[in-house]
Formats: sequence, structure tokens, C-alpha cells
Amino acid sequence: MRSIVFRFALVVASSTFARAADDPVPKPADDSLAALVREYEAATKAYSDAYEASLEAARKKGGSAVKAFKFDRAAPSTGFSPRFLAIARKDPEGPDALPALRLAIKTSFDDDGPNPSGAEAVKLLRKYYLTKPAIKDFIGLLVIRHDDLSWEVVDEIAASHPDRAVRAHALKRKLGMCESFAKFLDRLKDPKVKAGWEQSISKNRAPQQYYKLALREGPKVEALKKTLREQYPEFYTELVVGVSAPEVVMKDLDGKTVRLSDLKGKVVVLDIWATWCGPCRAMIPHEREMVGRLKGKPFELVSISADDELKTLADFLAKEKMPWTHWFPGGPKAKFFEAWNVNHYPTIYVLDPKGVIRYIDVRDETLEKAVNELLKEMETEKVG
Repeated sequence: MRSIVFRFALVVASSTFARAADDPVPKPADDSLAALVREYEAATKAYSDAYEASLEAARKKGGSAVKAFKFDRAAPSTGFSPRFLAIARKDPEGPDALPALRLAIKTSFDDDGPNPSGAEAVKLLRKYYLTKPAIKDFIGLLVIRHDDLSWEVVDEIAASHPDRAVRAHALKRKLGMCESFAKFLDRLKDPKVKAGWEQSISKNRAPQQYYKLALREGPKVEALKKTLREQYPEFYTELVVGVSAPEVVMKDLDGKTVRLSDLKGKVVVLDIWATWCGPCRAMIPHEREMVGRLKGKPFELVSISADDELKTLADFLAKEKMPWTHWFPGGPKAKFFEAWNVNHYPTIYVLDPKGVIRYIDVRDETLEKAVNELLKEMETEKVG
């Protein structure tokens, strides 16, 4: 059975192994890279299928898929990182280099944390691309590596990249992870959570690294927000509880223009997700039940997809019953994700009828409880 580290990654940092918004599918430049990409994708699919089968079995039994899944097969990353790195080494500035480096870093997570091949890939990235525009697409991967080298590179990008927008992006991605660290440290105040964590870090290096980085970076949340507010105001909207949600304009599945402001007067849940995101898919059964229970109420669940193509989303919805509103902003690089500071999937915002953010990142029963509380507020205001 595989170690507790992978389980930790699924539960505590659910988006670590999911593709981030700035991690597009690489486009291979020659047959050797193409062949390796195909091999990697096949291995990833096999692993994903095994997890999905476990998830379905757990649903039927009413248990936890994370606990039920037997981690007795190699994760998709096993063995691929050094092979992608070898391609990048041949010509670090050639056409294959960037997609190979991306995949070398992406596949560099194993049970004991980021492996040496990933670190070597980060060094090549730093040497050849630190001040290039392409570095922006790697920032999301770097901040989830949870090692000093990767965070040093992110800090260098934030401090010295010639493009102001890239510097702001680095700060925002770092802020997102620092907020996760802060929440994690807050959870550790629970004696049971702390005891389980201490057992994990006594046996494995990855949680030790995460804990060390959390202690160092978690307290920097407010300083990062201050820097973004004062130095990069055009790139940063602080979306916190109590703030009115900014306008959203995009397309629905039929290509019709939709606006968030049109939903005022309802309790709105914005579920920012993707079909490739395991934790997002795990929410679907409860969301389906919740929508059924709230039928006829002034409530709207809106799922906003970060998938690369509309067809991918449409094909998924043809198989998976998700009878609520779906919007598509145009791919993972759409401005919406940057404007709404999306750093992980799923990202959840719950808005009251006036369009004010009232809850962030609540899921399952906690999400439904939040919605019902806001619906009760509406009823109370009508009576008053």
C-alpha cells in the first residue's frame, strides 16, 4: 500500500496532482516526445480509472474513496520525470524544451516528495527562462512543489521579471498557496489533526517539507496582500467574505452571453472546477442531491469549467448527470481565472442575493448548510 503522503496530497492539497489553470496540455514537437507523452497519458488514465472505480465502490458503501483506494500501483509520475528531463537536456532552448521541462516538473512528485529530476528541471528553467514570458506558465507548478528551490525561483520572478503582469501573477500564485498554508496551520490547532500529522512527518519527507514551508510562508499572507494592493492594484481584486463579487461575463454551453449580475436576488454558488479534477468530480453526487432538495428555491448553482475545450465539458456532461447551470469562459487561460484568483480546484464562492461573498471554499454538507442559512436570511428579511 502506498504511503500516507499521497493520501495527504489528495485531502489537504487536493489540487496538487490536478492540472492547474496555467498548466496546459503540452504540444509535442517531435515523435520522441510525442511517444513519451502518449505513454504518460496512458499510465495516467489507468491510474485515474482505478481511482474512479474505487470512488464508485466507496459511494455504494457510503465510505471514503481516499481510504478505500488501494495505492498498490505506481503513480503516473513514477519513472517519467527523468525521461522528460533527458529530452530537455538535449537542447534546453529547443522546441521540445518547454513541454519537456513542464512534464519533468509535473511528474516529479513521488511518495517522498519532489524528486531530483524535478529539481534539475527547475534549475534548467531558472537558467534559460527566468526572464522569458514562458516562465509565467510554470509558476503554478513551482508553488506546489513545496521545496526551497522552487519557491526561490518564484520569488525571483516576482522580484525581477521584466513583465509587470508576470511579477503580479507570481505574487498571486504565492499568495494562494500561503493562504492554504495558513488554513492548514489553523487546522493543526485541533489535537486530533495535529496527532495525525505528527505521525505522518515522523515517517516521510514530503510532509516534513510541507510543514517547514507552511511555518515559514503561512504568516506572509497579509504582507503579500499589501504588496498586491499597493504595487499591483490593476492585477489584484481581493475576493474575501463581505466583498461584493465582481461582474462575470462569459458564455454558457449554447454560446449565449451570461452575466453574474443577472442572478442577483438568488443565493448563488459558483463552483469553479474541471472535468479532470478528482476532488471536483467527487462533489458531483452531493451537488446533484442538493440541487434536487432546493428545487423551487431562489437558488442557483453555477459550475464554471477550466477545461481546455468546450467539447470536453459537453462530452463529460453527456455521461454525468449535472442538472444545473454551466458556464465556459473559453479555456484555462481565460481572464476570469486570473481575475478571481483561482489557485486550486474546486474553488467555491457562495454569494447572497445582493451579490456579496458570504462563504469561500465550503463543500458538501457544509456548502448546503451555508446555502440554507442564506435562504433563511432571505425569508426573515421578507417577513421583517
